[in-house]
Amino acid sequence: MYLFKFEKSDIFHNTVKAYPKSDFFLYDRQIYYNNNVQVSGALSSSILGVPSGYISLYELNIDRSSSYYTTDLSSLDNHKKAEQSTIYPFIYKSSERQFYRRPYPGIKGLSTGSFIAAAGGKQLSGSYPFSSSISKLYFHGDYGTHALSQSRSKIIALENTLNYYQKWSPHFAFSSSLFGSNLWPGCSRSYLSSSLGLINIPAIFYGSSMRKGSVNLKYYISGTLIGELQDERRNGELIQVGPVGSPQSASIAGVVLYNEGFILLTGSWDLSEGQHKEAYTGSIPSAPSWDNFGQTISGSPGPLSVETHSSSYGLYFEGVEKIPTLTMLAHLKKGAANFTNNPTFVKYGEKYYTSGSKTFYENSNAQIKNIVKTDYSDVTGSFEKITYVSRINLYDENKNLIGIAKLANPVRNREQDEFSFKLKLDI
Repeated sequence: MYLFKFEKSDIFHNTVKAYPKSDFFLYDRQIYYNNNVQVSGALSSSILGVPSGYISLYELNIDRSSSYYTTDLSSLDNHKKAEQSTIYPFIYKSSERQFYRRPYPGIKGLSTGSFIAAAGGKQLSGSYPFSSSISKLYFHGDYGTHALSQSRSKIIALENTLNYYQKWSPHFAFSSSLFGSNLWPGCSRSYLSSSLGLINIPAIFYGSSMRKGSVNLKYYISGTLIGELQDERRNGELIQVGPVGSPQSASIAGVVLYNEGFILLTGSWDLSEGQHKEAYTGSIPSAPSWDNFGQTISGSPGPLSVETHSSSYGLYFEGVEKIPTLTMLAHLKKGAANFTNNPTFVKYGEKYYTSGSKTFYENSNAQIKNIVKTDYSDVTGSFEKITYVSRINLYDENKNLIGIAKLANPVRNREQDEFSFKLKLDI
């Protein structure tokens, strides 16, 4: 083993910026993420245990079965069943009655009422896994202001954020009275009273923020594209860009909050030009419009008996993931690391050392095996010390091993060779 010290110029701290892609397709109350097919396991219908289009946040209970749960470990078979059963979070009810208003972190499904009603010492459990996916909320535009102010708490919570982003576009204004303006047509509306669709995108799908200009929404009827939105100006305005010549082309149908992961859709014009109607928001069929985009997964869809089988939706965006990275340059100079304790380094039959109950003797005359090749058969080339570098260990100042970098293929090191190995570590 050879120890070399990193010099000041051998260590770099930087940030790698990646743009992970997310492509959602919504149809018939199902979400399909990046065209991934849900894989079935040996013990469960889904290896990750989450619905289609969802991400398992911590990948717990992978291919485990809740029906295998057992507390009887008296047999080997039951031991195997216990190993294959699902894990779950739990706490024990103490003598204290103190409880958070919301369930304990990690205890999904545990309510305040069930905690208070439980007897002291009782085990209270939740369930895994935790999962995440996009969601949609639809807000009608035909209620009074007072009623809306109560039902639109999630929209009201975004008021300050929307007004802050007016520096990008007036379309972010929570309430605007620019009706009739030739400069900003369509800005006369209020998020408090207009028909509105709110799409929520969890941060696990995009990282630090969504990439400006990457958001794209597509609206299909029976597989035919009837509308497409794109942030062409990279300022959060969703402009209808297709199909060419479609109703309200070049109109702004909504805005994107890139840092917060929200899409607000306000476009209410008929995308089908009167050719199609479905029960998007109630039992009465209505025309397809941008505000009811993604209604198949909405928290307020039409009746279950009247589903929108003809409509499907595509949502694409890119995230911005900032990854702090540590880069280290490990240098191997000429003539260094030309000896190894690998037994194959010496000739067959030779020993590095001889040891006994009272002695330890190093064999300084052990002959090194010559592995230099020549172009001739049964002829050995001139002797050279040759070693192979297969891994690089990283140690702290106290010589504690803190990392191992393994090479894909061992590198031949001769006495005249010199190398620099580049090690990268995400931190």
